[in-house]
Amino acid sequence: MKSGIPASLLEQLRQQACATPEVEICGLIAARDGQPVRCMQIRNIAERPRQHFNMEPREQIAAFRQLREQGEELFAIYHSHPDGPATPSATDIREAGYPDALQMIIVPHQDGRVDISAYRFRDGRAVPAEIDSPDS
Repeated sequence: MKSGIPASLLEQLRQQACATPEVEICGLIAARDGQPVRCMQIRNIAERPRQHFNMEPREQIAAFRQLREQGEELFAIYHSHPDGPATPSATDIREAGYPDALQMIIVPHQDGRVDISAYRFRDGRAVPAEIDSPDS
């Protein structure tokens, strides 16, 4: 299953991950009528933010409120893996709270490139999902 994500949103994910490559960034991607429209970065408050992410609760609640108020839905949850790989960890799969959302992982590289992968979590396992950019 392919998910079309605009190049501008993929670039925002790249910029976020490369801006703080020493910690996992995290956030939501909002969609309107099933089409991704914006990234909503949420502060990572995990005790070990290089290895885990934990979205700041008030920011996460505010982001979901904005989704509802603007007639949007949750398209994806994203986070980075500063030390790679671009595959979900057992913790990522175990702690996933929104099974219908695409799960995206970004790995920043020192030269400014990123690897981005996407998954659907089903029955305790990660199923790869293709992403592409409809405007590339």
